[in-house]
Amino acid sequence: MTKNIASDLSLPKKEQTTQIYLKQREINKLFKTIELDSRNIIRDKCILATLLYTGIRVSECVGLDLSDVDLENKTLRIMNGKGGNARMIGMNEELVPFLTSYLKNRTKNSINNNPLFISERKKRISKRTLQYHFKQWVESAGLSDEVTIHKCRHTFLSHLCQNGASLSE
Repeated sequence: MTKNIASDLSLPKKEQTTQIYLKQREINKLFKTIELDSRNIIRDKCILATLLYTGIRVSECVGLDLSDVDLENKTLRIMNGKGGNARMIGMNEELVPFLTSYLKNRTKNSINNNPLFISERKKRISKRTLQYHFKQWVESAGLSDEVTIHKCRHTFLSHLCQNGASLSE
């Protein structure tokens, strides 16, 4: 016998066990949790909205400066992207009210430096601090511990694909 009879068989596809993006009800729970539990509601809602509605990485989010936000043209300048590349991204209509509200509030807490998102100590919020806060929001919202801050990026990309965009764009 020279032919392998099993070569024509295909292996069953492995079922995806984890959800790759956040559902709308989970997003709503996160925003509600911030409203109820956060000490800095406006900032934290703006951070969550920025992550969800732009798809930027956590490091890019905490690296944003005030000068990177252009509300008039609805763009964000990402200076420290992966590989050190800078790029401009558009803001969708859902993000604009969060940023507008935050910027009005943030000017009251202005510091000499220019980071967009500042901690209670009036310094640039760190990546680790943001990850810690996100984990707290997830736990308080009663969501699975599989919900990570990086899922915001997946959520944005999934919504783009659902609306007809290709990942190569």
